[in-house]
Amino acid sequence: MLAGVGVKRIMIGGAEAWSAVKDLLTGSGFTIWDDFEASTINTAIWSGSGGLISGGELKKNTANGTGSYWTISQFGSDDITVEVQLGTVTDQNQRSSVLLGSTAQYIYVEFSGSFGVLGDYNGSTWTSRNDFGGRTWKAGDRIKLIRSGDSLTLYQNTTVIATASSTVAKGTAFRRLGLDVRRDSNPFGTYYSPTFEVAGGYLTG
Repeated sequence: MLAGVGVKRIMIGGAEAWSAVKDLLTGSGFTIWDDFEASTINTAIWSGSGGLISGGELKKNTANGTGSYWTISQFGSDDITVEVQLGTVTDQNQRSSVLLGSTAQYIYVEFSGSFGVLGDYNGSTWTSRNDFGGRTWKAGDRIKLIRSGDSLTLYQNTTVIATASSTVAKGTAFRRLGLDVRRDSNPFGTYYSPTFEVAGGYLTG
């Protein structure tokens, strides 16, 4: 191993025996990472509004609508892997999102127990690139989005659930990780989207 170069993975007989990026709870291998264990949202990592930290998870605050956060730091290239670990999942209809880019343009993964889409926003139009439908989500599940060139690959835990291609949100202005959480209420109850327990990213490759 070269001095100052960390090991990303160990292969045995062509199979991956260990990978630093699987160790999501410790942030090993990540260049941007947060476990949401602070008492409030870490303003050294995130810029945004509408959310709060509760029980070590990022969730919507007590107002209906969307809470949106973007990392202040950006990644060093367009080839990026972002990964999150879900916290509490209490409602099957409210949607959370994992975003890659900036508020101006981004790749998005919007999901709930009854909905799922991988798409992009070019500054004026939202385009669905792959509808992966409603899936069962639970606390501890991981979502990983890999961008390599124009190719997008989306995982639920270790299973690929969607692939797509997009040229949107490329370049030095579009290399941040974003998270959206939502809340709604009616006379019958209050409904929160899935929360985030851990979130981070690193360069793909």
